[in-house]
Amino acid sequence: MKHSCPTTLTLLKNLGLSALVFTFVVGCSTTQTPPSEIASVEEIQEVEAGNDPAMEGTDAGAPQDCVDNDERPACHVKSRGLGFVPIKVKSETTQRCLRPNGGSTAENVEIIMSTCSETKSRRWYREQGVYAGGDKIINLNSGKCIERVGTVLRQRTCANSSNPTSAHNQTWVFQGTPPFGSGDFLKSWTSEGGCARAMNATNVRMSTCQNDANRRWYQSAF
Repeated sequence: MKHSCPTTLTLLKNLGLSALVFTFVVGCSTTQTPPSEIASVEEIQEVEAGNDPAMEGTDAGAPQDCVDNDERPACHVKSRGLGFVPIKVKSETTQRCLRPNGGSTAENVEIIMSTCSETKSRRWYREQGVYAGGDKIINLNSGKCIERVGTVLRQRTCANSSNPTSAHNQTWVFQGTPPFGSGDFLKSWTSEGGCARAMNATNVRMSTCQNDANRRWYQSAF
């Protein structure tokens, strides 16, 4: 931003106020931040959301920029513009984590529970789904989505609006439940509704939503 100091200087000279002119010109010499260096509202929001383009390939990077090494987890979660954080989906009752059976990347593999670890097959990220208010849950290892198929959860290629049935079945809501500190319902967005339920130490099935530990899940950092 620049002051119109030359115009002011001419006016004051005409008034014979040379001493004042000198003082004012010195004051105007203060360096101002050029407009090009001022971050826009959009840029500030992007950085606050963890989407700073200058941070690509770092912890603030997008999922495809994640690095798999011993220093930090290989995946991040992009959740509704809230930035990127590691995630696992863990049953409150079994304390075991969701993963495709056998860690497979194949289509239609059943989603089961297994001992929690930092392997890619147990890492997930949430991405806003086709339908507002719901998210896709995408496996880092396979790049496929959790889909409801009847009462079973399976790993399938992520769908879009051109395949509305699968897109609906791949849309999920983590819905908070009392008491404070307990897990969330993992609720299907489909017209059938229902919540994912831990049936035993391994199997997960869709069931009616009831507030018990078998139907509550934690999404937490590694």
